[in-house]
Amino acid sequence: MRLWHNTEDTPRLPSEVIEGQRVELWISTYPLVPWHHVMVDWKVTHRNGAMESGSVPAFWKYNDVSLRQAYWLAMLGPFQQGDRVEYAVVGMSDVETLSPQVFEFSVEQQKRIINMVKDPVCGMNIDEGTAAATSEYNGKTYYFCAPGCKQVFEKRPKRFLGEQSKTLEAICNPLTKYIDAQPKHKHSNQEGE
Repeated sequence: MRLWHNTEDTPRLPSEVIEGQRVELWISTYPLVPWHHVMVDWKVTHRNGAMESGSVPAFWKYNDVSLRQAYWLAMLGPFQQGDRVEYAVVGMSDVETLSPQVFEFSVEQQKRIINMVKDPVCGMNIDEGTAAATSEYNGKTYYFCAPGCKQVFEKRPKRFLGEQSKTLEAICNPLTKYIDAQPKHKHSNQEGE
């Protein structure tokens, strides 16, 4: 009997565990024979030093007959931030018990999702969760890097949302083309030129 875990076809999901998540342990055994069993012995060391341990069975999920292997699933957790988890995957048949394969992971703090948005006044990219100010306009929330940008926006929101800028672009484009077509003047800082 052979057993493997934490490979491309038998992963730990998620690979980076965050607090509050349950963990799937996919395991495979070879060859396909009756009476295989898979157990996972686990030990958790909490941030405060307290320890817990136990065992869970891995449940048979399916066979890949072409590869002559079986796939098993064990569930661990959920865990708390700072926990260090060690687990040993053990395969057994009616004639042998394999040496345990030992794995470990640490549980990270739940990561806050950062949603970057653009301040419509100054164009700065900011995290909407830490924006200095917000404003509602036409049912949409706008985020600002500073209260001053919010105040400027609220006086003339159309100016910063493209509604007025499209009109200005239509007016300015012909003027810009005219200016660009004019001969350029030579500028000099030296007297007499």
